[in-house]
Amino acid sequence: DWTIESLDVLSDGRVVIGGGFNSFGGVARSRVARLLPNGALDLSFEPQLPTTSIVSCVALQPDQKLVLSGRFFSNTGLVRLLPTGAVDP
Repeated sequence: DWTIESLDVLSDGRVVIGGGFNSFGGVARSRVARLLPNGALDLSFEPQLPTTSIVSCVALQPDQKLVLSGRFFSNTGLVRLLPTGAVDP
């Protein structure tokens, strides 16, 4: 299935989407993707979430890190991503 559960529009016009998808435009993206203002996939953002994740909400913090709520690594809760898409330790 390809579902979008949440999105957030960034100040520069990019859009972050989260939900229950494994790819966007034929490119592997596990549950979260960032789109350019023209709607194309932002290839500089490479999220590192397991394919079993489900993102139910995305929110941008003032420091440009993303907070995601949903189910991750077999737990329900929050995950914060760096601007590159890597999980913030």
